Amino acid sequence: MSKKKKKKKRKGKTSKPVPKPTPPGELKISEAILRVNEPLRARYQEPHRIETIIFLTVMAWNISLFEGEKRTELQEQMIEKLPGNLGGEDVGIFLDSLEMLIDRKEKMFPDVQEYILDHKVSFAGNSFSLNVTAAPIKERKKQASL
Repeated sequence: MSKKKKKKKRKGKTSKPVPKPTPPGELKISEAILRVNEPLRARYQEPHRIETIIFLTVMAWNISLFEGEKRTELQEQMIEKLPGNLGGEDVGIFLDSLEMLIDRKEKMFPDVQEYILDHKVSFAGNSFSLNVTAAPIKERKKQASL
């Protein structure tokens, strides 16, 4: 096979996981995310804030899947990536919100061990929808070791 044909063949393949629809009766991760962040969405309803709340919830969800030193390490990495112009009070609010979301996920959905790979928020008028792509932790660990 020529180099051009091999290159074309490789271009067609994507490494993104193909989303699988949630079987009827099973928990949708997008619905779980919205239940976890309900207290924050009740206070802040502007579209840019909803996007931020969902982004923070996704981070909290994924962090909740880790324990001990790994969880602490992930939280420290997040703090390091915060904009430098945030004041101490802002960082405190961020950390309190993150911790509240982690606690709610662990209490409400302790057995759900799916890592969120991607999410998309779409707005239409005064409402929005959330689509989430997730994979069981076992699957994510296999991918990481390949």
